[in-house]
Amino acid sequence: MAQELVLLAGICFTLGVFISFVCLAINNLIRTWDGARKKLLGIN
Repeated sequence: MAQELVLLAGICFTLGVFISFVCLAINNLIRTWDGARKKLLGIN
């Protein structure tokens, strides 16, 4: 029982870190696109 909980906690932690990095990558793509769009529109 305890080993199953440790394994589950490890999987959840790894999944959480993976999702965090995916979100950071998406955020970076959106910020890059936003900067290029602002330059194109002459806003910045």
